[in-house]
Amino acid sequence: MAKYSDVKLKKLLTNTYNGTFFEDSKNSIDERQDAKNYIKKVFGDGGKTPDPSLIHQFNNLIVEIGDSMAEVSLQPMLNMFSTFKTAKLGDIVYIDYPENNLKTRLIWSATSTGVDLVRVSPTKTSDIAQPKDFSTGVYYEPMDFTNGNIENFNKVVNRIAEAKVKLYYEIIRDLITAAIAASTIPANNVLEGDNLTLAQYRKVAQIFQRYGGTPVFSADLLLIQYFAEQQTTDAFYKEILTEKLKTDLLEQLVPQKIANTVAVPIYNLFTDRNNNAVEFDITEGFMFASAGVKPFSIVEFGGLRQFTGQHMADERIKMKLSQRADVRLLAAWLIGKITENTAVALT
Repeated sequence: MAKYSDVKLKKLLTNTYNGTFFEDSKNSIDERQDAKNYIKKVFGDGGKTPDPSLIHQFNNLIVEIGDSMAEVSLQPMLNMFSTFKTAKLGDIVYIDYPENNLKTRLIWSATSTGVDLVRVSPTKTSDIAQPKDFSTGVYYEPMDFTNGNIENFNKVVNRIAEAKVKLYYEIIRDLITAAIAASTIPANNVLEGDNLTLAQYRKVAQIFQRYGGTPVFSADLLLIQYFAEQQTTDAFYKEILTEKLKTDLLEQLVPQKIANTVAVPIYNLFTDRNNNAVEFDITEGFMFASAGVKPFSIVEFGGLRQFTGQHMADERIKMKLSQRADVRLLAAWLIGKITENTAVALT
């Protein structure tokens, strides 16, 4: 079967996904119906096996569109705590390591006595990015797309986008966990315990205030709410709560402020129909400074790629998703972790 134009199909399917498809009944133009007809052409009505070449093209398209959708949610998140760059496969990209001492230390001495000389020129080292393949996997049922099911197309694109967001989050989380285990991240940047208090939270936040800007705390909405609600009972904050903050705590779905920090919830959906499991650990959150040097460097080489296969036993279409990137922790002293072991739970 002849292969359709990738460029035209991507535009058609992107418009359909975004709900911006063009319709003109007078001239018999209906992009949504065209998209349904294309999907039906690939998967048919379930009466025969789909053409593998068309499935491969279809998978390439949903991964490209899913990759674009992931970028919308990934870029703001990654830019908060990382220097994020994109490059083509084969490009040479240099990564600059920040200085360990961000401010020059001056020591004065009395006249005619010796002095300690302190270097005032910046000391910066660099390295060439070394891209690695980070992979995850997804699958879908061919019957999900029979008769041109647009709704299931949109769901699969969303799952692809979520898979990429999850991929980066897990890479960064693993780097932080390894740095804590190796004592690379300072011990006073790490807070873990039972029934943690707002005062303990603020003590960690004060570390990152010294690096400039308002500290950012990124965590599940339950952990954010746990600390935010303590502002109404904390000995200091309950006396100075403004009416606006009281209203925000009452009405906002997720608090945006905790004491002197900004709260940013992670995208953490349920993973089962019983609503008792989510993608990421709800008990842990990460804190970093919002100004100055970013603790992480991420260089993404090319886009998200897919490798298609169909299992003969269950007939599922399976895809290996692969992203080539260099992800590294450059400034471990600029990242913190807070873990509440007992007071936060889904049920």
